[in-house]
Amino acid sequence: MDNKIRNKYNFDELKEKVREKLKSSNNPRWENRFVHSLGVSRCAGELSKIYSEDVYEKAIIAGLVHDYCKYLTFDDYKKVCEKNNLNIELDENFTHVYHSLLAPYVIKEELGIDDEEILQSIKSHQMGRPNMGLLEMIIFVSDEAEETRVGDVFLKTRKIAFQDLYKAVAFVAKINIEYLLSKNSLIYPLSFETYNYYCKYGRFK
Repeated sequence: MDNKIRNKYNFDELKEKVREKLKSSNNPRWENRFVHSLGVSRCAGELSKIYSEDVYEKAIIAGLVHDYCKYLTFDDYKKVCEKNNLNIELDENFTHVYHSLLAPYVIKEELGIDDEEILQSIKSHQMGRPNMGLLEMIIFVSDEAEETRVGDVFLKTRKIAFQDLYKAVAFVAKINIEYLLSKNSLIYPLSFETYNYYCKYGRFK
């Protein structure tokens, strides 16, 4: 276990801050999102014990805070870019991806988390990216494999996740794209890049 991370970040304090952040959004589903965040934290911890206990502490923290910015508005994201002098042209069609891409800036400021490995895993949790690190893959997969997710596809994700992490990443990249296609939603290019990189690790019917 990473004692530095354990001593630097207090899990219970972070849990309360995540809860308050989601609650303050007044989104009717905030409680479900909080339960999901706890589930991702547990799943990430379980997977880290299989693939590398060295990332256990980082995994449970990253899982806990990964959706901290879930209910920010498009205007909120614009303010994040302005405040951090980010030369990013935001597109309202992709508002749903910015809670991951821009989260590191908000989380670093509001929660005091400055560990780059944790921040990168949060940034990658929605769409992934080619050649992710171990913690990134664990959080990317845990977002779909955590136990409160209901449905056959989530059960299959969980089963694969505990057998082969690379295959699980490939599967999650695939089902994410399929879900967006089923909703006739635009797909952020990074999602395709992730799938194209990881599809070599598994072929699924």
